[in-house]
Amino acid sequence: MAHRVDRTMLESVFPPGDLATLTGTALDAILHQPTREFMRDVGLPDRSWLEVSKALLGGEPTIGFQLVAEKFPELDFGFQHWMFMGHILNDTIAVDITTGQVFVRPNGEEPHLLNSSIDEFVYALYLLEIERPNYDFEEIIEEDPEGDESEGYDPGAEDRVREQMMAADPVAFATPHSTWDTVLEQVAEKFF
Repeated sequence: MAHRVDRTMLESVFPPGDLATLTGTALDAILHQPTREFMRDVGLPDRSWLEVSKALLGGEPTIGFQLVAEKFPELDFGFQHWMFMGHILNDTIAVDITTGQVFVRPNGEEPHLLNSSIDEFVYALYLLEIERPNYDFEEIIEEDPEGDESEGYDPGAEDRVREQMMAADPVAFATPHSTWDTVLEQVAEKFF
């Protein structure tokens, strides 16, 4: 199955050593075939915005969010099928091992759907990395130590990323004040 983003695309913006693929128990736990293939062949960027779970990388995934299910009984998200992937900022990221959908629990608040699939989620991280030279203060300074905007710097990264993410996966911004909104606020403020 073709994915929106592949390993070659990711390696064009992330160092190959920062792309975490799953094997063994962690991979076997994923029942959704396209998600399993993606996690085996493409992987997750364990860098910048996403901090991948060390337990997941070590082959000991955490599956099932029983306490979250008890706290939010009105939500029918199949919490028992969630596999903890890591964090973006203070938000917990999980993938449903039966559907491939990516969910978020923002800073301990009510969880919601973040992306319709794992490849859409990683595509969003890919878009953010492409734009990094236009918002990451350290990269901007490396380009121009005097602190002036460099020739290559192109403002408006947050708008470009939002537009491309929405075109690819409208679910990403379906919930007001989602994790992606928070990330793009930081991009706009060059707060990374």
